[in-house]
Amino acid sequence: FLESGTDLLMWKLVNGGEWPASMRYALATLRMTVCPQLPGDPPPLWEDFFRLLLELGEEAREEVLKDLQKFILKCRMDPHTQPAKLWALAQLRPKIEAALEVQGNTWPEVLPLLEEMDTMRELQPALEEPGPLLERLARGPDGPAPSN
Repeated sequence: FLESGTDLLMWKLVNGGEWPASMRYALATLRMTVCPQLPGDPPPLWEDFFRLLLELGEEAREEVLKDLQKFILKCRMDPHTQPAKLWALAQLRPKIEAALEVQGNTWPEVLPLLEEMDTMRELQPALEEPGPLLERLARGPDGPAPSN
């Protein structure tokens, strides 16, 4: 009985069409082909890029997968969209995660703070120079402003 249930589940995942679980499965199977194409040094983690894919509608997702560079340029040109914010966060995580741990913070702890920040003014500049953002995160949301 269990073997036939497993076979049925796999068939439904692969051929399920609009079934939400099959749609997520189809996205997850993209990992092997999409991960090597993700730009950056270090490149974004799959789980962060996957979160971005889930945010997009089916048509937009197909466009991203067809031309990733065009999507990246679009995010830079219009940083106030949710996908642009998710892309900035995906790029930022591998650049600051180790430094966060040194501070005693973790990515899941600071993610809500980062999600509230302005993509163009705060997140995109941190991709080039993460120091000021890390200082701000070290102070916490209610910490004192830096003294200059």
